[in-house]
Amino acid sequence: MLRRSTIHLASEGVDRTWSMRRSFKSPNYTGEWSDLPVVS
Repeated sequence: MLRRSTIHLASEGVDRTWSMRRSFKSPNYTGEWSDLPVVS
């Protein structure tokens, strides 16, 4: 049972066998501020 004054990180409940699938990661098109399109 958790006490009210206990702080837990969100990642503590994640199964350790889980990992991000890098093949589904989108390319980094906005790696720099100058790469962002200007909207007017």
